[in-house]
Amino acid sequence: MIKELFPESISITITAGNNARKINKSEYNVSKKFLMNGLQAAFKATWLQIDCFGAKELQKECVNFIKKDNGKLEAGEGHDDLVLALALALLGKVLIN
Repeated sequence: MIKELFPESISITITAGNNARKINKSEYNVSKKFLMNGLQAAFKATWLQIDCFGAKELQKECVNFIKKDNGKLEAGEGHDDLVLALALALLGKVLIN
């Protein structure tokens, strides 16, 4: 249904590992580490700044996002939904353009 409404849309599946893989024209498997590295690079290059509705909650999630002792990337406390949504939106923008 989404493809019919938005034919230019892409599908991104978050996977384990360290990289990204194109499945076909509009489907990708992308590791959480790859997503977070892209988001971190965008912040470091000051290409991305947070100044929007909900910015305080997003900034809090970004600050609390950590690499655990077991190597997993996730929220140190609370949740990481907004961080992942931002990382996916950034990747989607890069892939579509």
